[in-house]
Amino acid sequence: ESTPGDYLSSAYVVQDICRVERRDLEVVDARFHNIPLTILETKRCIIREHSIEDFQAILDIYQDKSMTEYIEPLFDYDEEKEYEKEYIECIYKFYGYGLWLIIDKSTNEVIGRAGVESKDSCDTNQVELSYQVKKEYQNKGIATEVCAAIVEYTFDRLQKESIIANVNEKNIPSIRIM
Repeated sequence: ESTPGDYLSSAYVVQDICRVERRDLEVVDARFHNIPLTILETKRCIIREHSIEDFQAILDIYQDKSMTEYIEPLFDYDEEKEYEKEYIECIYKFYGYGLWLIIDKSTNEVIGRAGVESKDSCDTNQVELSYQVKKEYQNKGIATEVCAAIVEYTFDRLQKESIIANVNEKNIPSIRIM
């Protein structure tokens, strides 16, 4: 027998069953089984959510110190691993978006991260775009390709009104992308 507060433990609430689409059911299934969702595909890349199995690949991206020249570095190993677990568990499920992996289609290698996040600096219905691409993949148009797809997705699928990007004035490659 249920008590009045039992519904609060539900992961999803459906108000109009007629509006539930196949993609909605795929998301529920993936969330239940902790399977990272593929968000987008571009000509050269797959953009998908992280899983904890991707942790080493994320660490590898940041081995080159130039990756954090204009952004905050990762935490120490244990703290970063815990942060990634919480991010996967909470951010993707709550918002349905966040910072995703960029995977090279031809090699299946994780080559960066990109996505949109709701930050304190964002207004209502606004998100911040961020991206990092491994040094050996820079200056090949990948960040531009991925960011363009994410911007389109953000307006079309996520229905956001605006996107901001905070770029250091000395970060000329990022200024060119923006």
